[in-house]
Amino acid sequence: DSSALLFLAIQFNINFEALTFSSEANEVDEYCASELTKALGISHKKLEFSTEEALFLLPDYIYAFENLELTRGKSNYGGFAYYLMCRKLQEQGYNCVFPGEGADELLLGYFWPSLYPCGYIEDLLCKAKAAGIYENVRDILPADVLEDTKKCRQSVHKLDLRNTLPNYHLNSIEHIANHFGWRSFPVYTTNYLVKTITQFNTDLLCDGTKTKLLLRRYLIPKLEKYNLEFIVTRKKAAMPSVITTHLVDKIANLAKQAYTNIQKHPFAEI
Repeated sequence: DSSALLFLAIQFNINFEALTFSSEANEVDEYCASELTKALGISHKKLEFSTEEALFLLPDYIYAFENLELTRGKSNYGGFAYYLMCRKLQEQGYNCVFPGEGADELLLGYFWPSLYPCGYIEDLLCKAKAAGIYENVRDILPADVLEDTKKCRQSVHKLDLRNTLPNYHLNSIEHIANHFGWRSFPVYTTNYLVKTITQFNTDLLCDGTKTKLLLRRYLIPKLEKYNLEFIVTRKKAAMPSVITTHLVDKIANLAKQAYTNIQKHPFAEI
């Protein structure tokens, strides 16, 4: 997502600095950013993640957002990582950032086969076709299942795009940026792009197995010139990957300790 913004910024001769928030847990992301900015001749700065600092700031984060739900399906580690990054941006004097946020909503980037039941079915049918057993599998499922999966995908996309992507994720990002007194301008959420993309058939964005097809077609030819096309084809790590296992273990231990202490309280049974 951010790689595409780099190419656009160069195309329009915008003077800027690329930033990466990284730790030992997401070294691949840092490497990709470093190689691409080096190839394009762009200034690149690494924002260092610190487990100790993150643990110290955890109460501030919970106080500011009144939530720390760390379940697997809706993990808030991404929000916590973004909070830590925003704080570092404030400390270093930045007042405006153009993140790659919003691309997943705009271009059907959330891993469709895993997140939605219909996506799982569609992925199953695609794999069955590749294995030559499509007819056998199709007979097990309802006759209109293929049409239903496409309708579901289109409905999910329209829901994400309604009122310029007003989902919890993007609102949280805006909220965190405002909390630290600087502006976040997610280019992918501009009205022009949203209105344009909503006119496309979702088959152009996701074929049932691969996501963000439009962005892939735009980026791969550009990245091939620098032998960096793996940036697009590699497994996406995303913001939660910054959080180290060491920090997760420490938070889990604190949660267990807090639970134990609560159980000792005289009103715990009530």
